[in-house]
Amino acid sequence: MDQHRSTPLFPQQSRQLSHRAKNRREKKETTEPPPCVIYPKRGKGNAQSKPGKEHGLATKENGFGSRLCEGKEARMPPKRVSKGKKADAESSRPRKRTIRHPNSHDIIFDNPKHEQRMFHVLGMLEFVHCEVPTFERITLEFLSTIEFKLKKGWTGTTMYFGGTMSFRLYNIDHELTVEQLGEILHLPLYGPGSVPDSFDAKTFWLAITGRSDYQAKGAKASGIQNPCFRYAQKVLAFTLFGRGDSTGVATQRELFFLFAMANQVAVSVTAFAADYLGRVGRAAQGGISI
Repeated sequence: MDQHRSTPLFPQQSRQLSHRAKNRREKKETTEPPPCVIYPKRGKGNAQSKPGKEHGLATKENGFGSRLCEGKEARMPPKRVSKGKKADAESSRPRKRTIRHPNSHDIIFDNPKHEQRMFHVLGMLEFVHCEVPTFERITLEFLSTIEFKLKKGWTGTTMYFGGTMSFRLYNIDHELTVEQLGEILHLPLYGPGSVPDSFDAKTFWLAITGRSDYQAKGAKASGIQNPCFRYAQKVLAFTLFGRGDSTGVATQRELFFLFAMANQVAVSVTAFAADYLGRVGRAAQGGISI
């Protein structure tokens, strides 16, 4: 018999076995959990940051990253999005929205009754809901000829706001007292008929906008945080204090009305309306708003 050979009898079978063993080793290596991905912290230099808790990423060493190290994707850094010549970073984090704090007046815009309550407090609800036909010719004639000067006086217990307005319709002169105007428009007559000296517009503006720089000619009503107050200011700017432009500017009269709505203060809305009509008639320039 031949002596024992060191070489295998079936070289082809030996090669197949070696290939199988190699495949098993490769398969074993691929089934191991992938290492955690740690991205360098952006800053000076290109040095690789050390993994750990200070980067907010979980690793096997600190014990927080069992899921991350078992195949979960790590959060990728912001990718660059090319927009023409500029390259903007597209972040995976949601954008921070402006926080609007709730007001202290317990008014919610989602409920329509809250807006109605605001005008009901001043006795204006019927006035703002009233729909009547308008005619351009007599409106222009009325606003072009109206004359009124608000009179103030002390009755011994309360302040008096009144006067008589004169105007022309169809070339006929007419006169109306403040009391008669209130009966026609169904507006209240009791309370202050002008902005009182005790009303601090800057303090109230700070309370509803968070801004202390109130200027009557440039205070944008869009800065008012409570949507009910913005809605009420817009209604006043298009009805009682109607004007052709600058309807988005909150005047001192409108701020006082918002203050009265929030604090349930009685206001002589008729005297305010008559005084404003007189200002329109005395204006030397500017368009007439219909």
